[in-house]
Amino acid sequence: MTRGNIPAVLKPSAFLIVMLLPGCVAFSAQRENKIEHLIRLLHDRLALASEIAKAKFNSGAKVNDPNREALVLAAAMKQATGFGVDAGEARKLFVAQIESSKIAQAAFIHMWAGQPKFDPIPDLVRDIRPKLDKLTTSILAALKAAQPELRSQRARRIVEAATRTDAFDGPYAYAFRSAWAVAVSPVARAASR
Repeated sequence: MTRGNIPAVLKPSAFLIVMLLPGCVAFSAQRENKIEHLIRLLHDRLALASEIAKAKFNSGAKVNDPNREALVLAAAMKQATGFGVDAGEARKLFVAQIESSKIAQAAFIHMWAGQPKFDPIPDLVRDIRPKLDKLTTSILAALKAAQPELRSQRARRIVEAATRTDAFDGPYAYAFRSAWAVAVSPVARAASR
């Protein structure tokens, strides 16, 4: 992954550690402000779409899983109240995260049509969902922390920069581009109020 295509809010500084993975950038949050931290967590969650897609590609599972989506939304809304985040705002944010992941997953699965199954891949239930659950908690905590700053001019600039820039590059970048716009859209709407 080249640094040139990473949004300014995601670019590493001297204190940020970058770990390169296909379609994924993990950062240390030491120097991020609260808005940047929230955006990075949304990025990290969307980056897992490639692993989810591999698991679904191998198993033949459908991208849409309404039962699982309902469970994720219910858990996020329940956790949101514990963080003091409005459940409706949490729902909007996580509907966008689910939709963005499905956009990326569908693009991956379409791209891989006709190729052999992946080996090895992480197990969806055992390996990937715990990461998603942990990110849900982290995103809600970050949303709560960012709320006082979210409607500031600085937050608008940060969010606008994140939405205008490709957050992913490499061979799978196209699968993430429209998905990223969906993922960050609730934060962009909140920052523009």
